[in-house]
Amino acid sequence: MISIILNESNEEAQFVAAWPDQPLQFYAAGSLSSVVHPDTTILSVFIHTAVRADDMSRLPKLRMITTRSTGYDHIDLEYCAAHGITVCNVPAYGERTVAEYAMALLLASSRLLIPSTVRLQRDFRADVVGLRGIDIFQKTIGIVGTGRIGRNFGRMCMGFAPTIVAYDVHPDHTWAAEVNATYVGLDELYRQSDIISFHAPLTPQTHHLFGMAALSHVKHGVIIINTSRGALIANEALLAGLDSGQIRAAGLDVEEYEHLIGTVSRTPEAHLLKDILAHPHVIASAHNAFNSHEAIERIITTTIDTIRQVQAGMVPQHVVLAR
Repeated sequence: MISIILNESNEEAQFVAAWPDQPLQFYAAGSLSSVVHPDTTILSVFIHTAVRADDMSRLPKLRMITTRSTGYDHIDLEYCAAHGITVCNVPAYGERTVAEYAMALLLASSRLLIPSTVRLQRDFRADVVGLRGIDIFQKTIGIVGTGRIGRNFGRMCMGFAPTIVAYDVHPDHTWAAEVNATYVGLDELYRQSDIISFHAPLTPQTHHLFGMAALSHVKHGVIIINTSRGALIANEALLAGLDSGQIRAAGLDVEEYEHLIGTVSRTPEAHLLKDILAHPHVIASAHNAFNSHEAIERIITTTIDTIRQVQAGMVPQHVVLAR
């Protein structure tokens, strides 16, 4: 049985069309706790659904998880490895889609677009006092992580005649030559950049890649963009930088402790996150960078192809963890 955790209900039709004669189980996004059918052999989820060991222990027939995302840190890979569960992802659905969103956050942050809109629409005011932004033209842009999305973001920056510096543990020198980027150490990137955009996966090595030490290295008035994973940036450092003006603005599609959004948590982490989201120099959304019609089409098509390969006894594409 295939069980699918939907992100939106209108995604159901494509899966039904792919398997018109096979029973499918659909569930709303959220926790797996006691909702997924115990006969599930294939489970499809999105990043908003954590797949924990205790969830999988209630699915004795589970043999495959396919996440409709590039990242897979919401899945307990250790449990999957121990129980012979294959994990697949969709690595290439949004390399331009997410890069475009990062650029939108940068443009909106640099020119105070949200405060300008709120002042006009909500307050019915037309003055521009306190709304002076900065140009992006000929600024130094630091790109942390030059995978598919980071590379495309760099290409999109070229129209602003920037100086591009980049950091990645696996440098792509062909791309660097294409956009005239220079790979530097992380601290040097922080020191040089007027704008820093994060495009790295979350691993133990990248957790809090930007913390209080990094904050002490950055230029005064730097703009921070993050469309990758929230915990790359320590919330304490982010809020301290915003309050002091060391960080001019932040454009965030991901946030550390974002799982607390919408809860009634009164923990210090929740209060810190609320302070960041309410900050006048923050533009924030909740994992919406992927969300274009074209990207969703690619995600679902790739997911269906992957599941069909498994059903046909083939080695599936885009394997993160093999049985």
